[in-house]
Amino acid sequence: MITQSFTICIDKTGIFVRKHQLIQPYTMKNKNGKYFFTKLHLSCWLLIISFSHTFHRDAYGKPSAVISTTASDSSSSVISPTVPEHQDVTKTSAHFPWALLKPSANMKGETLAMKHCLENIHYAKKPTYQLAAEDILENYFTHIDNSHMLFLEPEIRKITQDLSPKLHSFLQRGDLTKAFEIFDLYRRHIWERIEWILREIPHLDLQSLSKENFRPYREELPWPQDTAAADHLWKQRLIYEIQSEILSLQNSQSTFSERTPFCGIFIHITDDPKTNEPNPLHIFSMLKTFHDEKHIPFSLVSYDGTTSHFISWIHTLKVVPEPPERLPSQAIIDQAKAHIAKRYESFQCLFSDIEPWFVQELFINSLAQLYDPHSSFLSKDSFEEFNVILHNALVGIGAYLYYDNGYCTIKELTPGGPAARSQQLHPGDRIVAVAEDGQEAVEITGMPSYRSVRLIRGTKGTRVHLTIEPAEGDAADRRIITLVRDTISIESAHASAKLFTLTDQDKHLRVGYIYLPSFYGPDENSKVSLGCTEDVRQLLKELKSRGMQGLILDLRGNGGGLLEQSITLASLFIPNGPIVQVRDPEGRTEIYSSHNSTLAWDGPMITLISRQSVSASEILAGALREHGRSIIVGDKSTHGKGSVQVLIPLENFLGSWLGPHKGSMGAARVTVNKWYRPSGSSIQLHGVASDIPLPSFDEWVPIGESDLPHALPWDAIIPPSSSKPFVSDECKHAFDQLIAKLHQRSISRQQTLSEFMLLDTRIQLFRQKLNHEEFSLDMFQRLQERRKDTKIQRRIQEEMDVTSAQSFYASIPIKLPSQSDHPVPEKTYHMSEDPFEEDNPASTSTSKEYDTHLRESLRIMRDWIDEIKA
Repeated sequence: MITQSFTICIDKTGIFVRKHQLIQPYTMKNKNGKYFFTKLHLSCWLLIISFSHTFHRDAYGKPSAVISTTASDSSSSVISPTVPEHQDVTKTSAHFPWALLKPSANMKGETLAMKHCLENIHYAKKPTYQLAAEDILENYFTHIDNSHMLFLEPEIRKITQDLSPKLHSFLQRGDLTKAFEIFDLYRRHIWERIEWILREIPHLDLQSLSKENFRPYREELPWPQDTAAADHLWKQRLIYEIQSEILSLQNSQSTFSERTPFCGIFIHITDDPKTNEPNPLHIFSMLKTFHDEKHIPFSLVSYDGTTSHFISWIHTLKVVPEPPERLPSQAIIDQAKAHIAKRYESFQCLFSDIEPWFVQELFINSLAQLYDPHSSFLSKDSFEEFNVILHNALVGIGAYLYYDNGYCTIKELTPGGPAARSQQLHPGDRIVAVAEDGQEAVEITGMPSYRSVRLIRGTKGTRVHLTIEPAEGDAADRRIITLVRDTISIESAHASAKLFTLTDQDKHLRVGYIYLPSFYGPDENSKVSLGCTEDVRQLLKELKSRGMQGLILDLRGNGGGLLEQSITLASLFIPNGPIVQVRDPEGRTEIYSSHNSTLAWDGPMITLISRQSVSASEILAGALREHGRSIIVGDKSTHGKGSVQVLIPLENFLGSWLGPHKGSMGAARVTVNKWYRPSGSSIQLHGVASDIPLPSFDEWVPIGESDLPHALPWDAIIPPSSSKPFVSDECKHAFDQLIAKLHQRSISRQQTLSEFMLLDTRIQLFRQKLNHEEFSLDMFQRLQERRKDTKIQRRIQEEMDVTSAQSFYASIPIKLPSQSDHPVPEKTYHMSEDPFEEDNPASTSTSKEYDTHLRESLRIMRDWIDEIKA
């Protein structure tokens, strides 16, 4: 008799199979972390993947533990909570290691010029004196202390009461002196709070506040009322940061087990060919009993019941208790404390050296962003930086960055840049430290943006090491990635294409796919591109020559670009009629139309959009839909940015009016127009809605125009009186009926296909993560949550691997004629790959996320063409 043993492990999140011991000749194989059994007469594959109805959080969304040393979170007010009436709270003490910051001679002129632009050129045409001084100051305090932990509430109230009556008279003179005094007070608070932190850390008991919770994102919370409240708040933060650092250290050093189940079922299976034994479904029956009685979920993915006599009996059933969670050793605690203290020391030194223009930008933008979120002031240094980007001479990693609660966060990646090519960085990831080769890492959390950007950029060909807190996991999952800096060229963001072949029985459907990351124009220095319109025209010509029957135009993540390119590109698909209407502050409307008698493509077309499709991409999507040329698929709607900005160099525009000035000046970025769809409806706030919406993470993230403070309102204008109806009533009715059919079929797939079920599970976990704003200061609970998170991440990834392996489509990349003089050999591409990334033969990772939205778009196109043939 041959005996083999294994354990079916049941934990609080579900069931999975684990090897216990094995006696030959049977074998147990491990593939992708999942166990299955093979032998001549053992022909079943029993794969159990666990799910949980009680997930606490998952690998996606807002991090559960963020190690922060933000500028706004690095100090506390140590002044008296009650500010004496005679005391000037904006006077900086002499013992701090910096000189008082003062506005330069040019700043007065720049402030007056920016004020003039907002009052006379901005779309709202509103005088600055109509803005509440209290709102300007509140904006300013939040910009410099965005976590509301440095100033005290009475201090904020006192400064606001004193300055509000005088603020507009200061602005009228272009005087920024008080803004600089407030900022120096803020720096004093940073210095004094870090001194307090360095004294507090060595003696801090991590369990002293174990019954309390901490909320790291405090932008919407009030400032502390007094010094004692601020001290307590900072003690909470320190414990939270040290705990997060401990989790990160334990994760990297594997100091606690993430694989030990909470309980287990130990089963002996004997194989005796002479005995008529029960079917393997007895295991399934047993698991179902646990599911029904103990509410432990499981899923039987595959089963072949041709063998019925190898399982004899369940020998024993035994509950195995989980070993207790081990608290970190004192050595780990001391190491974590040392790391946090060192970060604050580094930050204290860095923040003592601030350039005056940084303060100038903060204050003027506190005013400008009350007009709308896209109007802003660029100091001389920022304007020079903008010109570097504009002239395409930038060397770096190829990532657009923004600051979220003091964290340097990746907004998007430049296609073809070092970051995108590495496949290790994703939107939402936070860069918390930067190091050059052979040098110590510099913590950049809370560092002024211009300083962190300078550290990330560098000389072409040099290596930079980035410490990353991933968006899809816990902050304790810090990792270091290495990138080689390179020139970031607009050529890396060109249109690209593929031709997919969908096979159904003996039928083959060829679907063209074009990815357009931005609306770029011709580049005289480029030997490849003639602008995105001509690039797309050439790609369409090549796709049609290869038998394309339907087209998918992918505008996901397209942040916009040149307005004229969106209009000429729309003309490739729309023969005649308005594309967009632009309205100025005086109410004058200019109509941009297509007059193209020869279309580049007039067949079935799907436009794939996301919440991050912005501006020019919304113009194109809206025009295609209103002319009945395309079905919109993807997120519920696009971003919703329906405004136009211009950049005005202040010395050129207002130099003579300002009088003498020294050196170059900054620039004003001002919203001057709004644009509207051909029907007269504004894109502002609402965006372009999908005809067939698909489940998306973006639906739950505040990244749209409607989520921005002080966004311009939605409105509509009268459509052009001379224009004919874009689509006849008969055609519109038929098109709407077609969309209704395709939508219903897509809904049916969304309710039944495993990849949509998995996507829905991940989205629900993502929502839980976003809503998880407070974190326990009990180390034991943090460890338990960390273990649960790790298990959830592992099991979701396992199911993603299984699901992504289920669909293959043959495809070939299509290149522009100028990019290649020889045909590209046909190749089969796995749909879990990014369809517009270069092949990386060295990469064997199976963790890359597959593209559910693209896969469903291909199915919708197949349904559409079937309808045409029917």
